[in-house]
Amino acid sequence: MHNEYRAITKRKLRNKTRSQSHIDSIVHREFLNWFRHEVPFGSTSHSNELQWLACGPLAQARCFQAYNVNGFKFRIMSREEGMKTQNSGIYVTSDTRSYASKWDVNVAIGGVSYYRRLVDIIELNYSGQFTVVLFKCLWADTMMG
Repeated sequence: MHNEYRAITKRKLRNKTRSQSHIDSIVHREFLNWFRHEVPFGSTSHSNELQWLACGPLAQARCFQAYNVNGFKFRIMSREEGMKTQNSGIYVTSDTRSYASKWDVNVAIGGVSYYRRLVDIIELNYSGQFTVVLFKCLWADTMMG
């Protein structure tokens, strides 16, 4: 749905001189409102999961100090103090859009590696239908150590 909205936004702005980074900025800022409007609750043309996502999570969330994912145990940094094992490090490779400047029309998409330290684990509940777990991380400076 995100790519669909990006294409719609691009078509809307086609007669105006807008850089790709400007379009990305608009998509980032306005996608949520578009998504909620495009996927109304009770829609027969969208999956139940999309409808619940469009409604948003419950106002209350759960926090954890440790969480198991696919057999791997993750702990927040403050929980590891005094422990010999460290499980708060997270390594992610992500396809990332990048531009040489804000006027650059040639977007480069490439795998960028990130190393982070886990500071909070938050579980969002979508009306008892499913949950989504968020890992809040601090960036690690891989150049300075």
